[in-house]
This record gives sequence, C-alpha cells and structure tokens, in this order.
Amino acid sequence: MTKLLTKEDFTPHVGKAFHFDGFEPALTLDRIIDYPMQPHQTRQPFLLIFRGPRQPVMATEIRDCKTETGEAFWLHVGAVLTPPGDFQEYQSSFN
Repeated sequence: MTKLLTKEDFTPHVGKAFHFDGFEPALTLDRIIDYPMQPHQTRQPFLLIFRGPRQPVMATEIRDCKTETGEAFWLHVGAVLTPPGDFQEYQSSFN
C-alpha cells in the first residue's frame, strides 16, 4: 500500500530544492500551508508552495521529483497566479 503523505514528510525540505523530472531548473519548496481537518478526512489537508524563476513555466501534471537529499515523491504540481516579479509559484495540494 502507498504511504499517505503528510506535511511532516515535507517540513524538513522547506527552503530546499526539488528536482522535477523533465523540467529545469529545480524549484524550491517555499512554504507549507495547513488547512483545518474535517471529520471525514483521514489526514490534515495541506498545500505545498514551490517557487522558481518566472520562465520557463512548468506544465501542470503529475511528475516524479527528488529532494536535495534524494527522497523521491510523485506529485501533481501546477503553476498558480503569482504577483508580478522575478519568480513563479507552483502548488501541490493534499486533501
């Protein structure tokens, strides 16, 4: 059975690079946002926010990725509306 990921799996990687298959450059895990747990949920929902350069923009899809320490994850990640500046944000949500 596949492990149900929690925010604790990602907390040690905040501020560190994630390398996504088929995309360069690496994205940095900028922050984790918690959401309230509802009675029907089996884990507390959370959102990973990654940050990368404005261009190129990575297409929204499921991708394999690895952390700087070699941990591997399979994440659905996509670009989100980002304020003007020199970076682009991406999100991966867990409900």
